[in-house]
Amino acid sequence: MSTNRELPGSPVPEEEEEAFVNPDEAAEEIVEDDGDAPMSDDDDDQDDGETQEVLLENNSVAYFDQHTDAIYALATHPQNPAVFISGGGDDLAYIWKFAAEPEPHTEAIAVLEGHTDSVVACGFFKPEGTWAWTAGLDGKFRAYKGSKAGWKCEFEVKEVEEIVWAEGHPTMGLVVLGGNDGSCWVYNLDEGEVSMVSSFHGHTMSCTAGTWRGTDVATVSEDGSFYLWDGMSGVGEVGLNAKDARFAVEGGLYSVAVHPGGKVAVVGGASGDIRAIGLPGGGAVGNIGGTTQVATSGRPEKSGGGSTGGGQVGQVIAAIQAHSESVETLSFGKAPTVPYLASGAVDGKIVIYDMQRDFAIRKEIENAHSDAIVKIEFSGRATGDDPNTLTSVGMDGKVKRWDVRTGAEIGTWKGHSEGILCLVLGSESLVATAGDEGVAMIFDGKDIPKSS
Repeated sequence: MSTNRELPGSPVPEEEEEAFVNPDEAAEEIVEDDGDAPMSDDDDDQDDGETQEVLLENNSVAYFDQHTDAIYALATHPQNPAVFISGGGDDLAYIWKFAAEPEPHTEAIAVLEGHTDSVVACGFFKPEGTWAWTAGLDGKFRAYKGSKAGWKCEFEVKEVEEIVWAEGHPTMGLVVLGGNDGSCWVYNLDEGEVSMVSSFHGHTMSCTAGTWRGTDVATVSEDGSFYLWDGMSGVGEVGLNAKDARFAVEGGLYSVAVHPGGKVAVVGGASGDIRAIGLPGGGAVGNIGGTTQVATSGRPEKSGGGSTGGGQVGQVIAAIQAHSESVETLSFGKAPTVPYLASGAVDGKIVIYDMQRDFAIRKEIENAHSDAIVKIEFSGRATGDDPNTLTSVGMDGKVKRWDVRTGAEIGTWKGHSEGILCLVLGSESLVATAGDEGVAMIFDGKDIPKSS
């Protein structure tokens, strides 16, 4: 990335890799060197020539290790939850599958070439998933058509020097990407053709994150600005920037999420601050402020309490500082019975907020991870898990699950030897992760080692 701020999981210059340890070789011995190098008395006292044993625990059911550098992107197929696409620092993307029989294993389906720098985002065009897409630090957006003969690139475009992020629409054949120049671009797959639909140029510095709200897009930037804009026309609908003293967040904004009801967006910044913004329209049922309501175009309804954005469209409805370092990830509860927002930050802390009480802090989970938190995600109906469950991954290499009602840790999966950069909660309770050591892992969501 072109920002001066080093983010957890940012692509970095190539370094010598550490070898990934096969689950079957989890226990290994490291023997001290008996060479001629002089040793201090302290060394003699501590080691005494004894063998040190290091036990590397691995709870994954399978792993994919064909990348030769860090994996920065991971997504699942919309029709087959056992098929994945991953992109990495080796300038490649792989399509691969997980199979449980006869023994759990993974198998490569295709390798997607054509990038000259790290692949930082990838996915499948929805809803069919017959096309895949990739986005790279080389500024290229590429689309590949799948057939019995394989996957062939049918579309390539470069509008920016570097693509910072990209996200596929949850149900439609749309992809939006953000560039290091602050611009955003939307592409559409329709009747076998990929084309550019719109672009947006409101940000003045790197566009750091974005997400969909229907066919609208919410984006944030290193310049501290937030915009909600029409993804089909590129027309701005809501805009806030650092000139607004109540909205301003020192160091810029690096995360954004939109409530499933569509009426509230939250953004997280480098200083640990969070801002909630009221949005117009929405067009979806939401449970905000204790009242189930249908968002209508133009006039949000009155609420039974709490912060809904009603009457406050385009305004800051909550200003929160619960973290001491950059807020990297935000997630809303996906069920009407889970009126919570969760945040994760570089300080290793997870915070749960109650939207029915004006984003009041419900739980603070100090030291949730021993290093920066990269991604958190609430479970939804599609995963078959309790919607009060939150999954988190961090640079400490651990995958954890939490009960947001109590803040209690449910359990921890281990297996990664380096930082985790990607998290996918698939259907059939599959949990997929990938990270710095260039390995993607599959965990069984129904079998998590319990916390002691």
